[in-house]
Amino acid sequence: MLLAMVLFWFSAHDWYVTRINLQQQQLIHELKQGGHDLTWKLQDLHDLVAGFGSGWILQPNGLQIDPKKAEISLAFNDRFIVPDLYQRLRFDWTENPAAPESTHLQLEFSQVDLGVYYYSPTINVKKGVNQINLSELSWNARKGQKNEITSWYQLPTLNTLVWRFSQQKKQTNSAFLSDIKIPQSKPWQTINQSPPLTAKLSNQLREQWQSQRLKQGLILKSPPVMQAYVSLPPWLMFVLGVLSLLAAVKIYQPSIQSPQAAVNKNGALIVIALVAVVAAMMQTRLLFAVLEQHVWIATVVFMMPVLLLVKRWLRPKNHAAVIWIITLLTVGLMFLLSHSTWAFVGDLPLYLLWALAQQVILGPLVSDYLRHKAGFSVLFVALICGVLFALLHMPNQMLMLATFFAGMLWSYAWLRYQNIYANAVSHALLALLFYQSMPAHLLGTARVGLWF
Repeated sequence: MLLAMVLFWFSAHDWYVTRINLQQQQLIHELKQGGHDLTWKLQDLHDLVAGFGSGWILQPNGLQIDPKKAEISLAFNDRFIVPDLYQRLRFDWTENPAAPESTHLQLEFSQVDLGVYYYSPTINVKKGVNQINLSELSWNARKGQKNEITSWYQLPTLNTLVWRFSQQKKQTNSAFLSDIKIPQSKPWQTINQSPPLTAKLSNQLREQWQSQRLKQGLILKSPPVMQAYVSLPPWLMFVLGVLSLLAAVKIYQPSIQSPQAAVNKNGALIVIALVAVVAAMMQTRLLFAVLEQHVWIATVVFMMPVLLLVKRWLRPKNHAAVIWIITLLTVGLMFLLSHSTWAFVGDLPLYLLWALAQQVILGPLVSDYLRHKAGFSVLFVALICGVLFALLHMPNQMLMLATFFAGMLWSYAWLRYQNIYANAVSHALLALLFYQSMPAHLLGTARVGLWF
């Protein structure tokens, strides 16, 4: 069982490394060909920072804009703009043909980590295709209370772009913004070489990678830019981990000896195989694309066990005072480590529902099946659930480590106390405070799968 966890750990790191190296090779090829254009079709929310701004609504044919007050921020998704290579901005603007052209636009570029924001002069927006030569504009560099005028070529690597629209005349017409493009202006042949990046955790590796990209922009390194732990392919280590986990379950002697236990033991192997398939699919574009376009599928998958098993978890069988006490003490410690910040409280109500769904699957569904149907001991069930819970958080190694231990404890707590509320509250509070208290160079992000 522990061998399986180690193999998954190595596989997670090297899976991420392989993905980044392939992306890097493709990026260098596009840069050398002069074809690394930045585009935003504005046909789905992934082109936008969804929680930012106002005055816009996403429509099938583009972004519906209120020209009097719209403010939007484009999602860069780890992309960057080097001013020397990107000098023009193109976009389509559709308005009522009878409306006068009175919409104005101000652009705000920045690199968030530097805390300096670069504002363009007011730009008149015309109907149809707009072409803006960014290098011909004077840019106002603002840091705190200090302002100075600078040129486009003096700007650093940029990774944010905010659009602010305004109108001088009172009108009620809406407009549509679509097909934003910042084309690469010229090929780039100067690709430097340097030793590859290494890190103990993929989170640290990801943080180093992002830091390097921010500092050096698209002055990227020849692949491979990152080193794998071992020479074996990541998918092979993943398969070996799954086989090790299945072998451990197969040779384990259930505490309940009966023909029915033997039959359901095979069901436990199927559960493990299904979790492994889902974890593997989360590293591929297929599942990513499906969930992005049909969020309701994930909602149904997680809510069905909550509804179908409601009679088994609705009334707790034990007060679970031990779980509440341990949770409160741990929460207090993590709260102090995060400098007594209350930011997590705003996310708590929604995360409680998310935690409840996960705990129903982990406890009444999987843990109870492995314990009462397959006949495994409480400790063996907790260990299996810890590994499976960690597996679903690949390739985020820090989350894998945390969820391995948390999955074991919550599985044991359910089998011991049968109190889903204690587990759900524990899950929600500890997860949110874990994200809040963990240093950025260790956690980096709470995303998993291809989102990581």
